[in-house]
Amino acid sequence: MSKALIIGANSDIAFEFCKILSANKYSLILASRNMAELHNKKKYLENFYKINCKIYYLDIEKFNSLENFIHNLDKDINLAFLSTGYLEKNEVNKKKIENVNYYGPKKIIENLLLNKNFKKLKHVVAISSVAADRKKILNNTYALSKKRLSQFLKDLSKKPFIENIIIKDIKPGYVLTKMTNNLSLSGPLISSPSFVAKKIFKSLKTNKREVYIPSYWKLILIIYNLIPSIFLKSMN
Repeated sequence: MSKALIIGANSDIAFEFCKILSANKYSLILASRNMAELHNKKKYLENFYKINCKIYYLDIEKFNSLENFIHNLDKDINLAFLSTGYLEKNEVNKKKIENVNYYGPKKIIENLLLNKNFKKLKHVVAISSVAADRKKILNNTYALSKKRLSQFLKDLSKKPFIENIIIKDIKPGYVLTKMTNNLSLSGPLISSPSFVAKKIFKSLKTNKREVYIPSYWKLILIIYNLIPSIFLKSMN
């Protein structure tokens, strides 16, 4: 049986991904800050899918605790999935945005890959964003942090010591989740968490290291980056 570590397991996309993994008989290790929510998810997944599920408290902003967290995990993990994200419309807490979207995931992944005991690890999958492709970031901390995460994943995939591990950078477009509630998203470009989760699982069967969801977002970002900055400023 395969085993997956899910960081940020209380996110909408992560939970939908957990359902798909459970249906495919993965055992799960869920980690997040809200233990009450994790208990509910553990109960649901175990009862409905008849799989084994462990839960751990994890605050990804507490960097000093991350190495110990990794040390205490089961070492037969095949898949590590990171669905950590924090978004503010007016970006007041910029340090939190940076920590949750870049520094925390980076440190988790580094600690996983530097630990020689995870011999069965085959996939490290992290959610960045199509915002990472924006060349004209316009002082947007969220976009910048996702860009840095995406670049980190790209650089990491070139390291010789992880040649047997596939590093995947998942770049969703607009997704209707708890995190985006304050953005009042609507329209044909909006995806559901279940749709995104299905596409992520499907991508595990390929060696593709950069996955746009839906795929048309790659073209949208190419066009966006061709728009002169003066027009973008007037739109923001």
